[in-house]
Amino acid sequence: IWIWKRFMEKNLNIMTSKDLAIFNISEKHKSFTITPQSTGSRTFCHILDNFDFHTYELCNNTLQHKSNKVTHNHTFRLFPNHEDYKLIMTGRNPYNRVVSNFRRSLQSKKHINKNFNFKIDFLEFVYDQFYSYTLNSLIKPNKDINSYSFKRFFIGFYDTSVTPDGFFERKIDHKIRIDSMEDDYKSIDFIKNSDYNKNGLLDLALSKKIGLIKKEVLDAYNIPLNWQDYYTQETADIVYKFCSEYFNTFEFEKDSWKKI
Repeated sequence: IWIWKRFMEKNLNIMTSKDLAIFNISEKHKSFTITPQSTGSRTFCHILDNFDFHTYELCNNTLQHKSNKVTHNHTFRLFPNHEDYKLIMTGRNPYNRVVSNFRRSLQSKKHINKNFNFKIDFLEFVYDQFYSYTLNSLIKPNKDINSYSFKRFFIGFYDTSVTPDGFFERKIDHKIRIDSMEDDYKSIDFIKNSDYNKNGLLDLALSKKIGLIKKEVLDAYNIPLNWQDYYTQETADIVYKFCSEYFNTFEFEKDSWKKI
Protein backbone atom coordinates (compact mmCIF):
# COMPACT_ATOMS: atom_id res chain seq x y z
CA ILE A 1 0.00 0.00 0.00
CA TRP A 2 2.83 2.43 0.86
CA ILE A 3 4.56 1.81 -2.48
CA TRP A 4 1.27 2.22 -4.35
CA LYS A 5 0.52 5.48 -2.57
CA ARG A 6 4.00 6.84 -3.25
CA PHE A 7 3.61 5.92 -6.93
CA MET A 8 0.32 7.78 -7.20
CA GLU A 9 1.80 10.85 -5.50
CA LYS A 10 5.23 10.89 -7.15
CA ASN A 11 4.65 14.19 -8.94
CA LEU A 12 3.46 16.04 -5.83
CA ASN A 13 5.22 17.67 -2.95
CA ILE A 14 4.02 15.77 0.12
CA MET A 15 3.57 17.29 3.57
CA THR A 16 3.71 14.50 6.16
CA SER A 17 4.45 16.19 9.47
CA LYS A 18 1.37 17.11 11.46
CA ASP A 19 3.43 19.81 13.22
CA LEU A 20 3.70 21.96 10.11
CA ALA A 21 1.06 24.42 8.93
CA ILE A 22 1.30 24.28 5.14
CA PHE A 23 -0.88 26.25 2.75
CA ASN A 24 -1.35 26.32 -1.01
CA ILE A 25 -1.88 29.97 -1.95
CA SER A 26 -2.16 31.82 -5.25
CA GLU A 27 -1.31 35.50 -5.16
CA LYS A 28 -2.36 35.74 -8.80
CA HIS A 29 -5.87 34.50 -8.07
CA LYS A 30 -5.97 35.72 -4.44
CA SER A 31 -7.07 32.27 -3.28
CA PHE A 32 -6.01 29.57 -0.83
CA THR A 33 -7.12 26.00 -0.31
CA ILE A 34 -8.13 23.58 2.42
CA THR A 35 -8.15 19.92 1.43
CA PRO A 36 -9.26 17.51 4.18
CA GLN A 37 -8.55 13.80 3.87
CA SER A 38 -10.69 11.65 1.57
CA THR A 39 -12.14 14.59 -0.36
CA GLY A 40 -10.34 14.25 -3.69
CA SER A 41 -7.35 16.19 -2.40
CA ARG A 42 -4.70 14.48 -4.55
CA THR A 43 -6.63 15.11 -7.76
CA PHE A 44 -7.22 18.69 -6.62
CA CYS A 45 -3.52 19.29 -6.02
CA HIS A 46 -2.58 17.87 -9.43
CA ILE A 47 -5.00 20.31 -11.04
CA LEU A 48 -3.88 23.30 -8.96
CA ASP A 49 -0.30 22.86 -10.12
CA ASN A 50 -1.47 24.38 -13.40
CA PHE A 51 -2.84 27.58 -11.85
CA ASP A 52 -0.01 29.46 -10.10
CA PHE A 53 -0.54 28.07 -6.61
CA HIS A 54 2.57 27.92 -4.43
CA THR A 55 3.42 26.37 -1.08
CA TYR A 56 3.69 28.54 2.02
CA GLU A 57 4.55 27.59 5.59
CA LEU A 58 3.15 29.43 8.60
CA CYS A 59 6.04 30.24 10.93
CA ASN A 60 5.81 32.60 13.91
CA ASN A 61 2.44 33.73 12.59
CA THR A 62 4.06 34.77 9.30
CA LEU A 63 3.70 33.07 5.92
CA GLN A 64 6.97 32.04 4.29
CA HIS A 65 7.23 30.95 0.67
CA LYS A 66 8.54 27.37 0.47
CA SER A 67 8.00 26.13 -3.07
CA ASN A 68 6.64 27.13 -6.48
CA LYS A 69 4.83 23.79 -6.57
CA VAL A 70 1.63 22.71 -4.85
CA THR A 71 2.06 20.57 -1.72
CA HIS A 72 -0.48 17.84 -0.98
CA ASN A 73 -1.54 18.41 2.62
CA HIS A 74 -4.46 18.27 5.03
CA THR A 75 -3.76 21.45 7.00
CA PHE A 76 -6.96 22.66 8.64
CA ARG A 77 -6.04 26.09 9.90
CA LEU A 78 -6.47 29.71 8.92
CA PHE A 79 -3.61 32.18 8.54
CA PRO A 80 -3.38 35.93 9.29
CA ASN A 81 -5.26 38.05 6.74
CA HIS A 82 -6.96 35.01 5.24
CA GLU A 83 -9.99 37.29 4.77
CA ASP A 84 -8.14 38.92 1.86
CA TYR A 85 -8.20 35.62 -0.06
CA LYS A 86 -10.95 33.42 -1.42
CA LEU A 87 -11.15 29.96 0.11
CA ILE A 88 -11.42 26.93 -2.16
CA MET A 89 -12.22 23.83 -0.14
CA THR A 90 -12.70 20.21 -1.15
CA GLY A 91 -15.58 18.30 0.35
CA ARG A 92 -17.47 15.05 0.24
CA ASN A 93 -20.87 13.83 1.31
CA PRO A 94 -20.26 12.55 4.87
CA TYR A 95 -22.24 9.37 4.14
CA ASN A 96 -19.92 8.71 1.20
CA ARG A 97 -16.85 9.60 3.21
CA VAL A 98 -17.63 7.21 6.07
CA VAL A 99 -17.99 4.39 3.53
CA SER A 100 -14.64 5.36 2.01
CA ASN A 101 -13.00 5.20 5.45
CA PHE A 102 -14.61 1.81 6.06
CA ARG A 103 -13.27 0.44 2.79
CA ARG A 104 -9.81 1.78 3.56
CA SER A 105 -9.90 0.05 6.94
CA LEU A 106 -10.48 -3.24 5.11
CA GLN A 107 -7.70 -2.52 2.63
CA SER A 108 -5.23 -1.86 5.46
CA LYS A 109 -5.71 -5.34 6.94
CA LYS A 110 -2.96 -7.83 6.15
CA HIS A 111 -5.35 -10.77 5.95
CA ILE A 112 -8.94 -11.24 4.86
CA ASN A 113 -11.32 -11.50 7.83
CA LYS A 114 -13.14 -14.77 7.24
CA ASN A 115 -15.77 -13.85 9.84
CA PHE A 116 -16.61 -10.62 8.05
CA ASN A 117 -20.29 -9.73 8.09
CA PHE A 118 -20.99 -6.67 5.95
CA LYS A 119 -23.99 -5.29 7.83
CA ILE A 120 -22.62 -5.94 11.33
CA ASP A 121 -19.08 -4.77 10.59
CA PHE A 122 -20.21 -1.53 8.97
CA LEU A 123 -22.59 -0.81 11.86
CA GLU A 124 -19.76 -1.34 14.36
CA PHE A 125 -17.44 0.84 12.29
CA VAL A 126 -19.91 3.74 12.31
CA TYR A 127 -20.40 3.49 16.06
CA ASP A 128 -16.64 3.39 16.59
CA GLN A 129 -16.14 6.51 14.47
CA PHE A 130 -18.49 8.60 16.57
CA TYR A 131 -19.07 6.77 19.86
CA SER A 132 -15.66 5.22 20.51
CA TYR A 133 -15.18 4.27 24.15
CA THR A 134 -11.77 5.97 24.04
CA LEU A 135 -13.24 9.41 23.41
CA ASN A 136 -14.26 10.04 27.00
CA SER A 137 -10.71 9.49 28.18
CA LEU A 138 -9.19 11.66 25.46
CA ILE A 139 -11.28 14.81 25.48
CA LYS A 140 -10.70 17.59 27.97
CA PRO A 141 -13.27 18.28 30.69
CA ASN A 142 -16.21 20.45 29.63
CA LYS A 143 -15.58 19.72 25.95
CA ASP A 144 -18.49 18.58 23.77
CA ILE A 145 -17.99 14.93 22.82
CA ASN A 146 -20.20 15.45 19.76
CA SER A 147 -17.87 18.18 18.53
CA TYR A 148 -14.81 16.06 19.28
CA SER A 149 -16.23 13.07 17.41
CA PHE A 150 -17.03 15.22 14.40
CA LYS A 151 -13.49 16.64 14.33
CA ARG A 152 -12.02 13.17 14.68
CA PHE A 153 -13.99 12.05 11.65
CA PHE A 154 -13.52 15.21 9.62
CA ILE A 155 -9.89 16.09 10.30
CA GLY A 156 -8.39 12.83 11.47
CA PHE A 157 -7.82 11.29 14.86
CA TYR A 158 -4.51 13.00 15.65
CA ASP A 159 -5.25 16.46 14.30
CA THR A 160 -8.44 17.42 16.09
CA SER A 161 -6.71 20.06 18.23
CA VAL A 162 -5.83 22.22 15.20
CA THR A 163 -9.41 22.73 14.08
CA PRO A 164 -10.24 26.42 14.57
CA ASP A 165 -13.31 27.06 16.69
CA GLY A 166 -16.13 28.51 14.63
CA PHE A 167 -14.43 27.44 11.41
CA PHE A 168 -17.68 27.38 9.49
CA GLU A 169 -18.11 31.08 10.13
CA ARG A 170 -15.40 31.53 7.49
CA LYS A 171 -17.02 31.79 4.07
CA ILE A 172 -16.09 29.01 1.67
CA ASP A 173 -16.04 30.82 -1.66
CA HIS A 174 -15.74 27.74 -3.85
CA LYS A 175 -16.72 24.22 -2.81
CA ILE A 176 -15.22 21.32 -4.75
CA ARG A 177 -17.31 18.27 -3.90
CA ILE A 178 -16.42 14.76 -5.05
CA ASP A 179 -20.11 14.25 -5.74
CA SER A 180 -20.22 17.09 -8.31
CA MET A 181 -16.57 17.65 -9.20
CA GLU A 182 -16.85 18.63 -12.86
CA ASP A 183 -19.49 21.31 -12.27
CA ASP A 184 -17.74 22.61 -9.15
CA TYR A 185 -14.34 22.97 -10.82
CA LYS A 186 -15.87 24.77 -13.77
CA SER A 187 -17.73 27.18 -11.48
CA ILE A 188 -14.36 28.81 -10.69
CA ASP A 189 -13.71 31.46 -13.34
CA PHE A 190 -9.94 31.11 -13.57
CA ILE A 191 -10.34 27.36 -14.19
CA LYS A 192 -13.39 27.61 -16.46
CA ASN A 193 -11.75 30.21 -18.72
CA SER A 194 -8.34 28.54 -18.85
CA ASP A 195 -6.69 26.74 -21.77
CA TYR A 196 -6.26 23.83 -19.34
CA ASN A 197 -10.04 23.42 -19.33
CA LYS A 198 -10.67 24.36 -22.97
CA ASN A 199 -8.07 21.85 -24.19
CA GLY A 200 -9.70 19.00 -22.26
CA LEU A 201 -6.94 18.57 -19.69
CA LEU A 202 -9.27 19.19 -16.75
CA ASP A 203 -11.65 16.46 -17.89
CA LEU A 204 -8.69 14.13 -18.36
CA ALA A 205 -7.42 14.81 -14.83
CA LEU A 206 -10.86 14.20 -13.34
CA SER A 207 -11.19 10.92 -15.23
CA LYS A 208 -8.11 9.44 -13.55
CA LYS A 209 -9.79 9.20 -10.12
CA ILE A 210 -6.58 9.06 -8.05
CA GLY A 211 -6.81 7.06 -4.83
CA LEU A 212 -9.58 4.61 -5.69
CA ILE A 213 -10.02 1.58 -3.45
CA LYS A 214 -8.53 -1.62 -4.86
CA LYS A 215 -11.02 -3.82 -6.71
CA GLU A 216 -9.55 -6.89 -5.00
CA VAL A 217 -10.81 -5.57 -1.66
CA LEU A 218 -14.34 -5.11 -2.97
CA ASP A 219 -14.30 -8.62 -4.40
CA ALA A 220 -12.69 -10.32 -1.39
CA TYR A 221 -15.29 -8.97 1.02
CA ASN A 222 -18.16 -8.96 -1.48
CA ILE A 223 -19.14 -5.44 -0.48
CA PRO A 224 -21.26 -3.04 -2.58
CA LEU A 225 -19.68 -0.58 -4.99
CA ASN A 226 -22.35 2.10 -4.40
CA TRP A 227 -21.93 3.85 -1.04
CA GLN A 228 -25.68 4.32 -0.65
CA ASP A 229 -26.09 0.55 -0.34
CA TYR A 230 -24.24 0.57 2.99
CA TYR A 231 -26.79 2.51 4.99
CA THR A 232 -29.78 1.80 7.16
CA GLN A 233 -31.80 4.48 8.92
CA GLU A 234 -29.81 3.77 12.10
CA THR A 235 -26.35 4.32 10.60
CA ALA A 236 -27.50 7.30 8.53
CA ASP A 237 -28.96 8.98 11.64
CA ILE A 238 -25.64 8.62 13.49
CA VAL A 239 -23.62 10.19 10.67
CA TYR A 240 -26.07 13.05 10.25
CA LYS A 241 -26.22 13.75 13.99
CA PHE A 242 -22.50 14.42 14.17
CA CYS A 243 -22.08 16.06 10.76
CA SER A 244 -25.24 18.15 10.38
CA GLU A 245 -23.26 21.41 10.25
CA TYR A 246 -21.09 19.98 7.51
CA PHE A 247 -24.18 18.83 5.57
CA ASN A 248 -25.56 22.36 5.75
CA THR A 249 -22.29 24.06 4.83
CA PHE A 250 -21.62 21.88 1.80
CA GLU A 251 -25.28 21.71 0.83
CA PHE A 252 -25.84 17.97 1.10
CA GLU A 253 -29.33 16.60 1.76
CA LYS A 254 -30.05 14.70 4.96
CA ASP A 255 -31.70 11.89 2.96
CA SER A 256 -29.02 11.74 0.28
CA TRP A 257 -28.13 8.24 1.46
CA LYS A 258 -31.44 6.99 0.07
CA LYS A 259 -31.48 5.84 -3.51
CA ILE A 260 -33.86 7.80 -5.72
